[in-house]
Amino acid sequence: MAWELSPRLPDRAIITSDSGSRANWFARDLKMRRGMKAALSGGLASMGAAEPYAIAAKYAHPERPVIALVGDGAMQMNNMAELIPVVLEVKTDPEVPPLPLHITLQQAKNFSIALAMGDPDEVGVIRGTARQVLKTILPGKD
Repeated sequence: MAWELSPRLPDRAIITSDSGSRANWFARDLKMRRGMKAALSGGLASMGAAEPYAIAAKYAHPERPVIALVGDGAMQMNNMAELIPVVLEVKTDPEVPPLPLHITLQQAKNFSIALAMGDPDEVGVIRGTARQVLKTILPGKD
């Protein structure tokens, strides 16, 4: 989702992100351009920060587009009470794990061990993971 969002971001956009998978996608797949701003919860990995950050950004800069990357857990934590213009629900492939920016040899080994223990869609997970890794190496290629 973040990979597809990146080239579509409006100029001068302000992007906020929650912790977890969104923070990984934010860091790895969003390409910030001059004039854009970004905020995420920082090193504490606080869940639920993207929505109030986005609301504050819109109050501070009402003329700028604001986009919040928020997961279902954070939306539930915040009760969605402050949510005003739009919700874009993006369904992602559950067979593609959220990979960190830099995969260590130990992480690759643990991933392989977990798959070998009997994932029912092992081939689909491997294909999806390979596709995700290749996209970071060869931008623009599917």
